[in-house]
Amino acid sequence: MNLVTWLFGIGALVFGVGVSVYFTKFASAGLWIGFGGAVIVLLAIAIQFQQQLWESEAQIVEPSTTDIAIKQTRANVFVDTVTLLDDPQQIPRAKVVIKNSGQTPAYKVTHWTAIGVAEFPLKTNPPPPSRRLSVDILPASGTSENIVAMTRPINIDEKTVINMRIAALYVIGQIDYTDAFGSIRCTKYRHYIGGDVGFNGNQMAVAAEGNEADKDCDK
Repeated sequence: MNLVTWLFGIGALVFGVGVSVYFTKFASAGLWIGFGGAVIVLLAIAIQFQQQLWESEAQIVEPSTTDIAIKQTRANVFVDTVTLLDDPQQIPRAKVVIKNSGQTPAYKVTHWTAIGVAEFPLKTNPPPPSRRLSVDILPASGTSENIVAMTRPINIDEKTVINMRIAALYVIGQIDYTDAFGSIRCTKYRHYIGGDVGFNGNQMAVAAEGNEADKDCDK
């Protein structure tokens, strides 16, 4: 019989004695005795609650050695660089380089990209990327390039709002792949030039939003 059971029993007994005494000429004493019994019962409840809390914390599952090994060695495919390319016809083109920074290969890699001019900052989600490039295997430390282009040059109106820094040229994309342990993973990215960083140089900046890794991109 543990401490909590003893306290419940003693508290109930004392409370019962207090009730009995209360209905005699010693009502005041019975009241105090009953109060003491109630305090003992409440103490037992508090101790039981604390014990259950400790037990639940002790049951928290620590990552297994296997889980740690998977996290340390699995494929991690992210964007390495997004570079705006020169084009003699002034049609915006960008080269997106993705890299597997993990220690094991990535399989069934599918890289979706899109490019276009939109407001800055974006107030709505852009349409999903439509250009697709598939790679069967992306080895550890391996890279893959995807070049995406608009179908036309940037028009006068778009140049005006870009120069006003209320628009930008965006490159967005999504990378789906399966790691060596069979888990399907996803990376989303959004880079831009223009907006608050201007239109100087050819390296595209990382947007404040629209970048995620290891998310369920179908949700």
